[in-house]
Amino acid sequence: MAERLPIRWSPKISPDKIRRLYASEAAGRLDEALLDDVLIGLYLRCKSIITVTEAVDGRVTCPHCGLIVLRTAMRQGKPRKEEIIHCATCGWEVTWEQFYRSYKEKQLWAKNALPSIPAFVAGFELADNAREKILLIDRLIHAFHNELALNPDRPVAINVIAGKWPDVIKLLLDLAYGDDPAMEELRQYWREKLPSVRLPIHQVLDA
Repeated sequence: MAERLPIRWSPKISPDKIRRLYASEAAGRLDEALLDDVLIGLYLRCKSIITVTEAVDGRVTCPHCGLIVLRTAMRQGKPRKEEIIHCATCGWEVTWEQFYRSYKEKQLWAKNALPSIPAFVAGFELADNAREKILLIDRLIHAFHNELALNPDRPVAINVIAGKWPDVIKLLLDLAYGDDPAMEELRQYWREKLPSVRLPIHQVLDA
């Protein structure tokens, strides 16, 4: 049996890094080192989200050799904490409870993250220059912004970007609209659109 190394997941991305990246592009001095840092960080985080989401649905990726292990309890319709997930190729083994605890409270399960996150991961290996890389990131951020209108109380962006709910929302809106003169009209739209259950929305938009 393969050694039971801790299951590790990639962390969320710093919103400050995203802001600085966009600022460098807007100033015409794209920071390519920061670009690669953000791109790789997003890629690894998105891969972690996909892996956990698929595991919850019954397909566990072995962290040692990459084999897909089908959960037998899921096939029987009886998810069990004590279920043993065993990789027949390398011998890696873990209980479902151990696997679950590895991602618990890390906001890695994101069923509603599809298809924007897999699309980003698929495009990662195809982006071989700075222009393609920044466009790939921008498409993901744009997808997060669009999804916000459909799911304002639990946007996918908070699975990927570090920070509290209001801060992540503000980042998306700032990146989308910047210093647009129509921003006040858009602020009013989002005041009406976003729920106030977590924080009065004016504190997000007018900060």
